[in-house]
This record gives sequence, structure tokens and C-alpha cells, in this order.
Amino acid sequence: MEVPFDLVPALADWLTDNGHAAVPWPLPDDFQGSLPLTCLRDSGGSRTWPVIDRHRIGVDVYGTDAVEAMAEAREVFALLDEINTTHPAIGGVQAYGVAFGGLPQPQTDPEHMDAPMATFLAEVSMRSVNQG
Repeated sequence: MEVPFDLVPALADWLTDNGHAAVPWPLPDDFQGSLPLTCLRDSGGSRTWPVIDRHRIGVDVYGTDAVEAMAEAREVFALLDEINTTHPAIGGVQAYGVAFGGLPQPQTDPEHMDAPMATFLAEVSMRSVNQG
């Protein structure tokens, strides 16, 4: 049986290992002491082949100000876009590609109104994990 890979924590580690501090949702209480910081949310996805899953990931990037949040979001976006050509193993699982639901845009987090944020949606295609 092929089950979906738990991508969010592995992707957070991969981003951090590549120079962009990231955590799985929810944000830690003390996140404002670690800016810029990317928070990743699992938003579902779809199985596109018998062993390929497209994980829909909400990417929220926080900064000390709106300029830093947007600049870091653009850098995270560009790093994720490299998946299309490098096909890295993320958490030991093969990544095949990424598609985006739009470019980074400024946004307000209703739970953290004083924290500047930029956001975008990424769909990362990954190998399913064999649990047979």
C-alpha cells in the first residue's frame, strides 16, 4: 500500500538546511525572536499517479517588516522552484517537481496582526511511501 508522505516537517528541515529557517504549523509562541521564519501548513493535495502525490503546502513567511517578509518569501519561492530541476530527496523521499498557486504576496495573519507576513501556495510532487 502506498501512503502519502508527511512532507511538512521534512520540507521545513530541508528549507532550514538550505539557509531558510522554517517550521511546521503552528508557529512557535516565540517565533518573533527568530525572524525571518517560514511556517508550512499541510493543505491536502491529490494522488496523480499510483505512487506520486501532489502535496498542497501553504507557505507563510514572517519578517521583522513587510520588506523582509517579501524578500524572504521570494527566496524561499526560488529555492522551492529549484525542485523542478534538481529533484532532491526531501526527508529521504524523492521530490519530482513543484507548481505554485501564485507568486508571494503580502498578507495579514489574523492571529498575529503585528507580524508582517508574505504567503504563497506550493504543490510539491513526491513519491508515496510504500507501507506494504
